Amino acid sequence: MVAGEVDMHYRDAHGEEHVRRLSPGIVCVAEVGDEHKAVPVGEASILVVEKAGSV
Repeated sequence: MVAGEVDMHYRDAHGEEHVRRLSPGIVCVAEVGDEHKAVPVGEASILVVEKAGSV
C-alpha cells in the first residue's frame, strides 16, 4: 500500500473467506492461484509487483 486503504478479500486453504484492511506500508503476498480481490476504501494507491507469467 502506498496511500489510502484497501480491503483485501481472500480465501484461505479451507475455502473460508476473510477480509484484511491494508494501509500504507503494509504488504500483501498472494501466491499464483490464490483467490483475492482488492476493494479500495475511498481513494487509494497500490503498487503491484508480479512474476512474469503469473497472470
